[in-house]
Amino acid sequence: MKTEATIDFQSDRLPFGSVQFPEYIPLHTAKALELYLLDGLPPGGFLEAVLCNNLFRAVAVADSVNQEHLWSITKAVLNIAPIAATGSYENIEKWCEPDNEERLAFKDRMEKTAMWTKLGTIK
Repeated sequence: MKTEATIDFQSDRLPFGSVQFPEYIPLHTAKALELYLLDGLPPGGFLEAVLCNNLFRAVAVADSVNQEHLWSITKAVLNIAPIAATGSYENIEKWCEPDNEERLAFKDRMEKTAMWTKLGTIK
């Protein structure tokens, strides 16, 4: 069941970027996660807590939509985010640095995969 706040990333293509999320997660959270992973934009308090494995803080600061989808958001982070982008507040800070080579390589890889998928060569 879809609501206005969620999108099925298995069947829909993201209009805003290169990362294809495998689960139902809130659209505003998907956008924020993509901006963090690809462009190094610091995440908000909820995503920061999820990325740092701080369950208590994530639950405490989540809005009602993110509370409902915490499991799916966590799975998306686990399956998509590189280890260097998660695990601690220090890792998040490093990931957001403009010249972070790991982030730039990840972004390049995601954009190439999205292009090849759009061209129909990868499913």
